[in-house]
Amino acid sequence: MTHRQTSVAGIPIGRQALPLQLTLLDPIVRGAVKSLRRQSSGRAVDWRISELGCILGDAELVRYVFVELLTNALRYSQDRDPAIIEVGQARLKDEQVFFVRDNGLGFDMRQADKLFAGPGLATVEGIVRRHGGRLWTQAEPGVGATFFFTFSRDAGHA
Repeated sequence: MTHRQTSVAGIPIGRQALPLQLTLLDPIVRGAVKSLRRQSSGRAVDWRISELGCILGDAELVRYVFVELLTNALRYSQDRDPAIIEVGQARLKDEQVFFVRDNGLGFDMRQADKLFAGPGLATVEGIVRRHGGRLWTQAEPGVGATFFFTFSRDAGHA
């Protein structure tokens, strides 16, 4: 077992190789949604969760990515009735792209770079990059936001 050099919010994201394993995404997302349902009881939330399959990655780090993005989606859609939070995937050229979408506040895309300065999304971006992937967003004020991300087939060697 290798020792990782850096951790952010208790999540190790150092430069050494990640301990890769076949990581089933569906149970990770179901667990995150289950805990968020408890936190959001009394709110009307329409969870739209598609099957995601699996990746080669560090399960704990991948769990952090989904929990953080789903928590943000829930937070920024709190004034919607119902809030609609969608998790899915699509093929973009030869990449498997995952997304978390909400119908919340959204934001001006000219401010998108500022989003990744906060600890939560900065950690998500670091984890995605450590897995050889990338993270980007699309949003519109008053309409909602979508966070897209990929993981490399040979995650941890980027």
